[in-house]
Amino acid sequence: MRQLALTMSLVLGASLLLGCGPRYEVYEGPLTPAEREPSWVSRGPGEFGRWDEKGIYAVGVASEEPNTEIRQAKALTNARVELARQFELYVAELIRTLNSKIEPYWEPQDRGCDQFLRELSASVGEQQLGEAKEIALWYCAITDEQFALIRLSEKDFLNAFRAEAEKQVQQQDASPFGERTEEALKKLRDALERVYARRARGLLEQAADRRAPD
Repeated sequence: MRQLALTMSLVLGASLLLGCGPRYEVYEGPLTPAEREPSWVSRGPGEFGRWDEKGIYAVGVASEEPNTEIRQAKALTNARVELARQFELYVAELIRTLNSKIEPYWEPQDRGCDQFLRELSASVGEQQLGEAKEIALWYCAITDEQFALIRLSEKDFLNAFRAEAEKQVQQQDASPFGERTEEALKKLRDALERVYARRARGLLEQAADRRAPD
């Protein structure tokens, strides 16, 4: 029995040395300040794919600030910085995806289709980033860290992107897609629907794979 106890102690000690800490339960309740650590703190944005509402999420952290309001404001600011970084990666992959679908229909020689998509995403994205919602705040008294969670709705962004794209194309004296405008816009709408079906994580994982070393 003592030998078994010794073996179990060695196994447990090895697991701790290897970083195999406890697995937190997935937080199924509403994201509000909690007494215990919420799963979005312990596991990060990777768990958000299980939620029905799709979006781009970011967590910000602030510490070493005794004033609660200032500490929370710093955490939210850091969360928005992280959100902007993730959104930049998301948009870069979105442009690659859309450009591959509608570029064959593009006619202007002085302006590329990818440039049109970049300018469009910049104008729409700026507004959407400003409207990103603050979801939750949580403070850890043990580590003196303030955590903040925010979300940018992927649905709202893609709908605004589609509407602005159609508006710009239709307002021009000559459509950049010429006589194939309706066909090109349908390709655009279909591509956006497929992007949304994959969730935001799909494009972010593509971006991560593209940046990973061979």
